[in-house]
Amino acid sequence: MISALKKIIGDWTIVAEVNDLFNQSYYRVQGVQPNGSYNNITNFYYPRLLNIGVTYNFGNQKLKKAREMKSANDAVKSRT
Repeated sequence: MISALKKIIGDWTIVAEVNDLFNQSYYRVQGVQPNGSYNNITNFYYPRLLNIGVTYNFGNQKLKKAREMKSANDAVKSRT
């Protein structure tokens, strides 16, 4: 199970992902052979992982927002 958290602060984007936080992805075999030997096997499929990503958006964001607003206005006008 992957859990992710994303936070946008101005031009910065911070993403944190956690995989198998509670260590639940494993396979366990326990058994006794006829000669009295015990077999205990535990296999963990995915280890606990933490990924952190930081992104900075370069460029003039005001122009990008103006373009998005213009295209949104055009979409509304085309509906009528």
